[in-house]
Amino acid sequence: MAIGILYREELKEYDFGTGHPFRGDHYEIFPEFLKDTLPEDDNYRTIKAKLASDEDLSLICQKDYIDFTREYYKAANLGVSYPDPFHRFQQLSSFFYC
Repeated sequence: MAIGILYREELKEYDFGTGHPFRGDHYEIFPEFLKDTLPEDDNYRTIKAKLASDEDLSLICQKDYIDFTREYYKAANLGVSYPDPFHRFQQLSSFFYC
């Protein structure tokens, strides 16, 4: 039985910087590594994941966290700062918030 690996090109935008395991280049390196070292066959299947809806996200996160994250990264992609304090959600204690 094959393992399903969900993947989307947009994952490359998910990047916490050098030294962090969640970096954009990992989302390019990992699929290439698999293709080069292990045939897909019955080992795994790469499946294009659907985008999560707000309803999907609300199953595991509170609305203010979803709203903050969307607006923060929208501003970051435009190169502007977002007024809501980043540390409000992005710290160790926030793992229990979502």
